[in-house]
Amino acid sequence: MSFFNYSIICLYISAFQYVECTASVSDPQESILPAIFNSTNEYECPLGHLYCKITVTLRPKDAENPPELWKKIEKVNENDHYNFRRDVIYRTVCEEKNGLSEKYNEYSSYGLIGIVKYRNCFEVGLNESIPTYDIFVGVIVTLYLSVFIYCNIRMKKLEGSIEKNQNQGNKYMEVFYVRNAWKELNNINKGQDFQKLLFIQGIRAITISIVLLGHHCIVLMLTFSYNPEYVEQYISSSYSGFLIKSFALIVQTFYVISAWLLAVQLHNMVRKKGEITLKDVSIILLNRYFRLLPHILVIVLLHTSSIWEIYLSKLLYRYITSMERKRCFSGWWQNLLFIQNWSCFNGEMCSPGTWYLAVDTQLFFMVTLFFYFSHKFKIHIKYFLGMAVLLAVGSQVYTVMTTTFNGLLQFTPRMMPPEGAYAAPEHLYSYTTTAGSLVTYVIGFVFGSFYSENKQRDIFNTTVKKFLWIPASFGLPLISIKCYSYSLPRVIEAIMTVTLRPLFGLGFAVGILGMATNTGGYLKKFLESKLLVFLGNISYCVYMFHSAVLFFSLMFNTEMTTFNNSYFWKTLIGDIVFSFIIGFVMFMILEYPCIRLQKMFLPQVKMMNGKSKEKTN
Repeated sequence: MSFFNYSIICLYISAFQYVECTASVSDPQESILPAIFNSTNEYECPLGHLYCKITVTLRPKDAENPPELWKKIEKVNENDHYNFRRDVIYRTVCEEKNGLSEKYNEYSSYGLIGIVKYRNCFEVGLNESIPTYDIFVGVIVTLYLSVFIYCNIRMKKLEGSIEKNQNQGNKYMEVFYVRNAWKELNNINKGQDFQKLLFIQGIRAITISIVLLGHHCIVLMLTFSYNPEYVEQYISSSYSGFLIKSFALIVQTFYVISAWLLAVQLHNMVRKKGEITLKDVSIILLNRYFRLLPHILVIVLLHTSSIWEIYLSKLLYRYITSMERKRCFSGWWQNLLFIQNWSCFNGEMCSPGTWYLAVDTQLFFMVTLFFYFSHKFKIHIKYFLGMAVLLAVGSQVYTVMTTTFNGLLQFTPRMMPPEGAYAAPEHLYSYTTTAGSLVTYVIGFVFGSFYSENKQRDIFNTTVKKFLWIPASFGLPLISIKCYSYSLPRVIEAIMTVTLRPLFGLGFAVGILGMATNTGGYLKKFLESKLLVFLGNISYCVYMFHSAVLFFSLMFNTEMTTFNNSYFWKTLIGDIVFSFIIGFVMFMILEYPCIRLQKMFLPQVKMMNGKSKEKTN
């Protein structure tokens, strides 16, 4: 068994454990604690008033003689590090424009004062005109879809005719033809490396499914519910809790895969050409940038538009789309340069889910340049990679030891409120930082280089080696996940911060190396199944556009939610299914046409045989 199998088993078991959860609180004393969520119905708020979502921090009026309720709040916060903080509450209130206050007095009779930390307000009944920018976005989208539809109608009429190949313009229209995109999705590349690494598509499909589950849990944490303890019970259960602890680590598989494929591409280039030139590197980086640009450009266009905030969001959750729009208006250019993860330091990252793409792009560029310098100046690449690893490890240890670091990032209710989550030290220094994933990327590149030089060998060719391969590829990720949940002394925590992600990635690298060199048996066959390969082919689009699916159901809610088994199954299955559907649609109308156009207009690296070779990771 490998971590992939274990993840699937945990997914099913955790789902069944969720069914066993009840709406009751886990501790009788919590029933007298302040309600975590409470909401005023937006339809009860008069026209002209402000409907505000506020995050309130509770404090005792008399700090020297705190009331009993405050003592209970402190006790719960201290004893449970994963559930919602009980001194932070979330409210939606109806207020007059001149009646805003920084104080919230719901629990003043209990000796507590509320300080409003975050406030997002919207005027009820305000009829806003359509901004010019929204018109611009609408025109762009309409024009593109019109061209797409016209090209498909035209190509359908010319299917099988002589005229199709005689007209030069048909060549450009053909890139938008959905039948060609469908063939591309189902046509398995017969190249040696692609065949040996075909199982990677299955890994991608499973990994993105786990990512969807993790983001689904975050949406549940953001949901104004009558019984948020339902989510807490799910997270605290054994199997589901173990799987949730993997959410902050699972993305490391993408880095291993990306670095592995980059290593194969670069080594194949040197093997066929005998060298790598600055022109080659420039072409590789240029193609990489434009390979990723269309998706991020569409996201920036849509997220800076007010359509989500004004026209599609009810007031209860409009603060989510409002914050996103403001972040994207100020930081859109960082997304286009793939440095948006740097915005985490001020909590202003546009489309937070794309932080991975920024880190991956930066590491891709860095390692590619290291490879070029290594060949140019005849210096072994291990010195460049070693220097980068030392700097990354040193910077992380320093920040952990010198900041208010509250432990490795956990995808639990304790990471709330959302307004400040991305600027929290544990998020900055253990998750979205480039240095945090650099070591894993280096591991993937090293193993990919080893595979490239030994792809014809059966590396795990003895019984002993096969038995070692199993615990390495399976055990190292599990050890990392288990250690991730501990509360540790500061020095140990600093060590864990820089070792757990690489340890997790190392297990995957060993697993990939084994399966790429004829080890893996039924697991490899499962990962190479047609369905998983198909889903893996659209996984990039799923990752880029799934957030719209996850938050879509929330945007139309006007009342608080009661969690139950039916709600869980409906939202979880719906999120996963529709995320893959939107990923498939975006592949057909965006990714495939852009890849074809890129190959037609951008220069490609020429091999000795005169053919161009492009490896899209």
